[in-house]
Amino acid sequence: MKNLLVLFCSLFFLSVSQTSAQDFFPKKNYPATSFRNPLKIPMSLAGNYGECRPNHFHSGLDVRTEQRENLSIYTIQSGYVSRVTISHRGFGTCLYINHPGGFTSVYAHCNKFFGPLWNYIETQQYKQKKWDIDIQLPPHLFPVKKGQFVAKSGNTGSSHAPHLHMEIRNTKTEKTLNGLLFYGKLGDGKKPIINRVAVYDGRKSIYNQEPKVYKAIKKGIYDVPTTTLMKVNSDRAFFGIQANDYMENSLRLGIYRMKLLVDGQAVFGWQLDNIGYNETRYMNAIGDYKTKMTQGFWLQLCRRLPNDKLDIYINKDGNNGVVDLSDGQVHKIVIRVYDVKGNTKDVKFSVQGQTNYLPSKSICKPYFKNGQSNDYDNGKIAVDLNKEMMYDDLCFQASTATSSLPYSYIYRVHKANVPVHDTFKLRLKPKQAIPANLQSKIVFRYSPNEDMSEAVGWGARYNKGWAEAGVKVFGNYELAIDKSPPAISVKFKNGATVKKGARLKFIADDNLTSVKKIEVTADGQWLRFSRRKNNYYYYVDEHLPLGKHNLVIKAWDENDNRVERNFTINRI
Repeated sequence: MKNLLVLFCSLFFLSVSQTSAQDFFPKKNYPATSFRNPLKIPMSLAGNYGECRPNHFHSGLDVRTEQRENLSIYTIQSGYVSRVTISHRGFGTCLYINHPGGFTSVYAHCNKFFGPLWNYIETQQYKQKKWDIDIQLPPHLFPVKKGQFVAKSGNTGSSHAPHLHMEIRNTKTEKTLNGLLFYGKLGDGKKPIINRVAVYDGRKSIYNQEPKVYKAIKKGIYDVPTTTLMKVNSDRAFFGIQANDYMENSLRLGIYRMKLLVDGQAVFGWQLDNIGYNETRYMNAIGDYKTKMTQGFWLQLCRRLPNDKLDIYINKDGNNGVVDLSDGQVHKIVIRVYDVKGNTKDVKFSVQGQTNYLPSKSICKPYFKNGQSNDYDNGKIAVDLNKEMMYDDLCFQASTATSSLPYSYIYRVHKANVPVHDTFKLRLKPKQAIPANLQSKIVFRYSPNEDMSEAVGWGARYNKGWAEAGVKVFGNYELAIDKSPPAISVKFKNGATVKKGARLKFIADDNLTSVKKIEVTADGQWLRFSRRKNNYYYYVDEHLPLGKHNLVIKAWDENDNRVERNFTINRI
């Protein structure tokens, strides 16, 4: 009888826990069994939805392809090809398929598409004389059935190893959805793991403090930080966690949900789903960007920063995850994380604050307020931030140091460990006047630290005695002059004889900025050279007829410096 009572209580607790979780988080009604595996090998993941990535949430499922390219990809449901994009950045060679029910599946980093579609895209590229292309397609042109072969997997775009990046989106809003919610049969019996817990002063901006970070250790069915009673020198506190999820036959993944309980009451949480690409940079708000930049790991906050506009939060007590400790009592905290299958892990600890706490008033100048426009100009550095740029308040700092470049200081624009939400105008005053013939050749060189030896650059402009450009990051800048065109290194011989299918390759690179444009012609006719990073390829086809041809390669950088190389090619 005693064992039956224990079993009943356990089942009752499990039922209450699941009901509580479902009541707290909004229910998702997705067709969890109707979508098939996009490959013919068992589905295994190297990344999942919502993981913290530099400046964005990971928006899909990274499906492993056995470290190989050219595995066949099959559409996960019937529909029609609605869009194709090709680029050397981002998703590379990418296919979009609209499905009934209001969903769109996305297949990125491919090498090529199925024959009729690939031929159509090539025709459009020649028509537009562009390799990088973004084409919307009508429903009748390329209908597909569930399980139909549609592409070959690859490693194109901003991919670092062969894999298939697959997304499922809301067709109407184009917001990305959590792809694992569509695969109810995919096994996952492993709980998430919480590695670290951090506590912050709830009276201070996240950018004007350093959190106390504790390792989490296993204690029975839950975890505890190495300090189970956290004493906070404030009357407010909030928390952050470093946590990962695991599932069978997959690599380390990100977590799906977080719930914060204070003295047994669920007060705050978030659920990573339904995030648009215009919102994805808010990852720098839910993730502690400063700690990532300084210590190398992401802490996901158990609160909402003041100017975070994501619609992923559940805020039951109106405090956005900031816990009131003004009574001086010990409060019990539980942070619970979930995966998509409902597996959970708790970290439990206690926290105690101070009574009659008087927060110190900020004396720093300038003091950038979140949710407001903030301008700064010290005569050498000027920034213009609109009200969306800062997630929390900031004691902004700017200064200059000596640079060896003739027109430049080293311009210290605060620190790279504070994120900015979008592009803002940065103006830098040259050390001396820049001659008129060089004013169109200005480059901003950027480094997150004071070592400028490996700085990256982009084109800037000259305006009323200042150099200016739109930038997205704080850090260290210099002004350089770029008079050199891109460098072209060919991997074929001038006068070479080639047959159909032979590969012509060259590399184009720029020393200060990037290659903005490439144009290759044979006797004045455009040729379709594809691009991978700074490598350009063309496989000889009917667009290079039999006979000798004058092959011309032209390249421009961001400051419109141009180079032209001429070659003779004999097609047999």
